Amino acid sequence: MKKLVLLSVFVILLALSSTTRGNDRMKKGAIRTQKEYTMEMVLIDTFIVPEESKADFLERTQKAQSFIRTLPGFVEGFLYEKKEGESKFNFMTIAVWKNEDAFENAKKAVATEFQKKGFDPQETRKRLRIESERAVYQRCPY
Repeated sequence: MKKLVLLSVFVILLALSSTTRGNDRMKKGAIRTQKEYTMEMVLIDTFIVPEESKADFLERTQKAQSFIRTLPGFVEGFLYEKKEGESKFNFMTIAVWKNEDAFENAKKAVATEFQKKGFDPQETRKRLRIESERAVYQRCPY
């Protein structure tokens, strides 16, 4: 399909996390500094997807994840799924960015890519009857 995925999928996002999943910056048992935590921006999108839209949603999400993983400052991403009743699925995409600048630059890059491809995420969500909600968090130590 020539359209990229939903911006949400920024999403995304979403697909499998990268094989390094932070191994370059943190070995098992390592303690992160407060600066490492407070600089990261975490984008969490939640979606309610009708069963008939699930395959299209996942295809678009994987395409979006493939794109955002190439952007500077991307740390890691995750996709979670939960079946909700007989005909709906809940998905959660999490994208972690190195800092606020990387996050803002990624938003611009995704918007530019969507425009170049003629893709309208709002129209697609409406057509596929997908409900979504976005939240942006800043990681902090615990």
